[in-house]
Order: sequence, then structure tokens, then C-alpha cells
Amino acid sequence: MKTFSSLIGLVLLSFSTAVFAQQGGSCLAGSENLDQNARVQFITNCLARISQASNVKEEDLKLRKASCAQNAKNMKLEGDGKRQYVNACINSNEAADLYATIQR
Repeated sequence: MKTFSSLIGLVLLSFSTAVFAQQGGSCLAGSENLDQNARVQFITNCLARISQASNVKEEDLKLRKASCAQNAKNMKLEGDGKRQYVNACINSNEAADLYATIQR
């Protein structure tokens, strides 16, 4: 269980970092004109901020919503069917489902 929790944490962290990068955010972007010590401090604080659990969860939810909405659009769902699909998609936990399948 401890390994599974660690795996989920790493997956969420990778999603948040990827989403942060896709949104044009970069810890390096604001640090070009700083001296070495100030740059190290800036980057350290930036990485700590984007890897906080609240930020990771928020970015994961944004990514899930966007992905599920795009899937619904690709499947040409409309109305209640689309709403039901998107809600089920957002609330699904593929990692937990996969883990349960492996443990059988």
C-alpha cells in the first residue's frame, strides 16, 4: 500500500509539472537576470510551490476535466450523455482500477 501511495504521488506530481510547463510556466523563466544565489533560491521556492499537494490536485483536476471534455467531444456526445460521461470520467481513478486488476 505504501508503494502504491508513492506511485500515485509521483504520477500526480508528473501531471502537475507537465501541465505547469504546458501553461507556459517555468521556474527558469523568471530567474535569468538573477545572480547565482538568488537564482537558486528562486528556483527552489518555485519548485516547492508547484509541487505542493494542493497545486498537484488542482492541476490534475484541470487536466482530467480537459481530457474528459475532449473525449466527449471526440465521441460526439451531447446533453445528458455528455454530462454523465464527463462526470464519470473525472471521478474515475484509472490507477486504482489498474492496481485492483493486478492484485486479483
